Amino acid sequence: MAVQSRRKATASGDSVGLTKETEPATTQDTGRVLGFLQQYFAVVLVVLAIAATCASEWLAEKTRFSSTVVCLFGTLLALVALLFHELRPVKNNDTITFDPKCVEVRKEEIAEMKRKHAAETEKKGH
Repeated sequence: MAVQSRRKATASGDSVGLTKETEPATTQDTGRVLGFLQQYFAVVLVVLAIAATCASEWLAEKTRFSSTVVCLFGTLLALVALLFHELRPVKNNDTITFDPKCVEVRKEEIAEMKRKHAAETEKKGH
């Protein structure tokens, strides 16, 4: 597998970062696709939950369940959607650190990248 190192920058240059150099590109892409599918599935579940809750009386008439059961089913769907939303692979604890030394090093890296970006922008402007 090819190892990929990418720089991500916003147009304003406020948040500039580097991805891990040891992480294969296919793993990153797979995580993004899986995260997108989980988000999409969660949205579909939320829409179904809202529809079940709003139409609980009508659904109770059409089915053998009471409106309370239909509302509880809608609530259950909403909770499952919440789980899919919160447990997406993009949001993992591997990228979170509370070590002050790591935070300071990262701040220095970001400041250096901002200085380089500003120098390049100034060079192109003149």
